[in-house]
Amino acid sequence: MKCMVCEEEQPIAQDCRKCSSRMGRYYCHKCRLIDDGPGKAIFHCDKCGICLSGDKSKFYHCDACDACVALSARTKHLCKEKQLHCDCPICGDQIFASTEAIVQTECGHLMHEACLERHVEHSFKCPICLASICETFAFFRAVEKYMSTSSMPIEYRDVKSNIHCNDCRKRSVAKYHFLYHKCQLCLSYNTTMLATFTESPAYAVGQGTG
Repeated sequence: MKCMVCEEEQPIAQDCRKCSSRMGRYYCHKCRLIDDGPGKAIFHCDKCGICLSGDKSKFYHCDACDACVALSARTKHLCKEKQLHCDCPICGDQIFASTEAIVQTECGHLMHEACLERHVEHSFKCPICLASICETFAFFRAVEKYMSTSSMPIEYRDVKSNIHCNDCRKRSVAKYHFLYHKCQLCLSYNTTMLATFTESPAYAVGQGTG
């Protein structure tokens, strides 16, 4: 490195060997990392093999996840082998080496906290498995009200849908609708239509009548 004070070129270190100027408040001789951010907490984890942002006393290394996890999440996070060695499903940046806050959804997927906050502004579904990741009571209640006041065209009266629920992960049958299908098991509207059928095999949605 080159000291910007005395311009002495030397091996990387926290202090200049010539003028003793300090290069940064934090120095890791293993990562060769220098950081001079005021009030910034950083610590090195030998098991992770990198320096991490945060107060060391508030983290522990989870051997199953092979990553440092906040003590506040010790009994809450879902352990999975090397699960932090992945990319954020929203922005695509690496999770393991990220300096930003990471959160785990109830369905067990990891993403940047800031990315999740932006994502839920326009979607209540997990970007990976489509499970509900935020409060859906008000939205489902609005859907329920809409469904009770709307009716389908008469030609769809006997049509039904095979649906998959993204919340309870089970399949059921619901009355066909252009927009929404209610899970008959957990009552969620977070569902995916798989196929349509009628009680009469002679008729199907989109099929001509001759």
